[in-house]
This record gives sequence, C-alpha cells and structure tokens, in this order.
Amino acid sequence: MKRCANLLIVFIGLFYACNISISPNPAKGAVGDTLNFKVIVKNIHLPCLLAISATEFKLNKVSLVKETNWDTINSVTFEKTITVQLNDAGKGEITISRTCPIRTSEAKVTIDIKGKDQLPETGYNLSEKLQEAKKYLMILSKGDTLSLNKLKSLQKWLLENLPKTNQTETQKIKQFLAQLDKVLAIADSLKKAAQEAIKSEILR
Repeated sequence: MKRCANLLIVFIGLFYACNISISPNPAKGAVGDTLNFKVIVKNIHLPCLLAISATEFKLNKVSLVKETNWDTINSVTFEKTITVQLNDAGKGEITISRTCPIRTSEAKVTIDIKGKDQLPETGYNLSEKLQEAKKYLMILSKGDTLSLNKLKSLQKWLLENLPKTNQTETQKIKQFLAQLDKVLAIADSLKKAAQEAIKSEILR
C-alpha cells in the first residue's frame, strides 16, 4: 500500500513543472533606468533532468546589464539576481523558461516603461516644460505680471525630473535653472522691498 502511495506521488509529480518566480512583478521605470530582479527556481522533480544553467531568459525592450551566478538555497531551490536596462518606452518583458523532457515551465514579468522625459502623473514631458519656462521668462522680460508660484513650481519640477542618462541635456537644464534662480532671487528681493515700503507707509 505504501509503495502504491509513493508511486502515485511520483506519477502526480510528472504533471508539474518547475516553479519559477521573478520579483518585483510587475515593475515600472523610465528609459535609461536600471532595475534589479530576483529569480527563484524550485525543482519539482528529483533529480531534475535539466541543469539550472540551462534556464533561458528572453528580453523585450530591455537589455541585460549584469547577472549573478545561481546560488543554491537548498537541494531543490536556486536563486539569482539580474540587472536590466530599460531601452524603449512601452511594455517591456522578461520571460524565464526551462524546457525539460517532462514539461516546460515559464515565468514572465511586465515592465511599464515611460519615455525618459515623460512625467507619469500628468503626461507632460521635459521639452514642453522647458518651453513653458522660456515663455514665463519672456513674460517677465517684457515687464508683464506673472505669479512667482508658477515659476517656483516649475523650478521644483525641473529639479526633480533632470534626465539621468543625457548629460548634455542635463547641463543645459542646469544652466537654465541657474538663470531661473537669479530671476527668482531678484523677484523675491523686489517683493520684500515692496512689502517693507507698504509696511512703512502704513505705520506713518
């Protein structure tokens, strides 16, 4: 009876493939970003007919930057970390598969990849924001009124969304921000002077 039970367990096991997991899943980032993923493979059949090194990786819209060797957690569990770079906007994918004579097993992670200059919350991009900034400075140069809060919020946005990979573009934005700092400093000093003048006039 015990032997029959053992044979039944083995027979049922033949219908199950290796257990593969990858995390985080899903994931998101912007073009040029690098992300780390942990991959865990757990063998169901013992001994497994396929070496752990035969595990295959297929990448879409991402490229492999580096990977660790497979670590043996225990006799049936293996783990490694891969680092990928996000190359193109859209839906990226990492597919991990093991094809053995018994059954193929597979795991997949999807990555939401934004354009490198796209702001997820609003859909605005960096070039649009720079045009907006130039428009504001033009308004100031003509002596027209403009809310300082608009300039300050724009300054904050640019500082938080500097490109991570394009050094030339980043340098141009930093130069622009330096000019913006000067404009805001002058505007703040004029605002304070006006407030002091109004206060002095009231106290007379």
